[in-house]
Amino acid sequence: MIALLFGERLRAMGDDQGMVSVWKNEPEAPLWCSPKHDKHHSAVTALAWSSDGQYLASGSADMTVKVWKASTGALLQTYTGHMAEVRALAWSPEGGRIVSSADHECPRVWTPLLPSSDLTKPSSE
Repeated sequence: MIALLFGERLRAMGDDQGMVSVWKNEPEAPLWCSPKHDKHHSAVTALAWSSDGQYLASGSADMTVKVWKASTGALLQTYTGHMAEVRALAWSPEGGRIVSSADHECPRVWTPLLPSSDLTKPSSE
């Protein structure tokens, strides 16, 4: 299991079964857990909060990156294209890009399509 704090109030977690969840720290309580049909198909290996804490990116051994609405757990985007396990994730400071890296591959840059965008358009670069 991996965990990543956002400030003192939120904690994101990913487990070996591909589930992603967000918890409030005070009082400790779950906000959401990814539904079975949206979860990763393998272990969660990386997590990254957007700088404003509104979004969470997760990477997995299933070679995908997912973007979640942090307050609700709504799955906003799934990126495919890696040929190996995603090992690291980072958001650009302004939140306009996500960088992911996988074993023995060049990093990939993704443009997240957040709720104000048209989610029907392709988003990877």
